[in-house]
Amino acid sequence: MPPISFDIIRRLRVPGYFVMTMLSVIPVVELMAAAFPPQIHQFAWRFGLVTASGATAITTIIGLFFIFAIALMSGDKAVLWIVSGFCAAAAVLCLGAAGMFPLDALQMRTQVKPEAMARYNAGSAVAFLKILSACVVYGALAISSYRAGGRSSAETSRDRAAAASKLVVGQAPVRTSVN
Repeated sequence: MPPISFDIIRRLRVPGYFVMTMLSVIPVVELMAAAFPPQIHQFAWRFGLVTASGATAITTIIGLFFIFAIALMSGDKAVLWIVSGFCAAAAVLCLGAAGMFPLDALQMRTQVKPEAMARYNAGSAVAFLKILSACVVYGALAISSYRAGGRSSAETSRDRAAAASKLVVGQAPVRTSVN
């Protein structure tokens, strides 16, 4: 498989950012629209919001990962820092949601019919695992993009030059002149 040239990465960069930003942002906007108006003091509203945010997090993580990959390949430090900041904030939100969710789930449990209790428990467990998983992945992506954004420009240009150069094995033959 031939290596990807920097020219191809440069051409895919801007459209890739737009498509992946749309993939990352639209689910968050939809979640906020569905959660409007905020009713923070109602545990049923919080429970529903955290449950719905699990699916939103998965889609957003995929988009952010591809934004990270494009920025890493093209050496866009500013984009790497933005991804890092967004992922760190999302990880903190997920951590808070993971702490709040079990309490809201216990309160919601009193409103569940006994014949639906098994489904409720399974659904709550899956929602909790999604939030915890999202927290871990957002954290890992935040750290990775932070570290990648902190690399020096000399390292980035050296990596590009190494990727663009052809592989040379061995030494060139020594030529001697015979008089």
